[in-house]
Amino acid sequence: MIDPAAFQEHLGTVFTVRHGDRSVPLELANVADRGVSNGMRQFSLFFHGPADPLLGDRIETLEHGTLGPLDLFIVPVIGSNTARAVYEACFSLPA
Repeated sequence: MIDPAAFQEHLGTVFTVRHGDRSVPLELANVADRGVSNGMRQFSLFFHGPADPLLGDRIETLEHGTLGPLDLFIVPVIGSNTARAVYEACFSLPA
């Protein structure tokens, strides 16, 4: 089961996304645990990556040395600039 605590210990580590013929590194920058609301566990993962290429809103396979491959829907969010892109993956799971 996906749980925010499982990601906390991997803060600062790099996940890799294949984008065409390139590997794009995404650093896990924050795990925002929003707790339980209406019976649903809600949390978000925030990743920092290079500004180029900018990945779009879509499911990407993120590879991690310990966690293995994860298919996550990520979107670029506020905080992105010319130096870096910030991506968010949101989770809402039954508590």
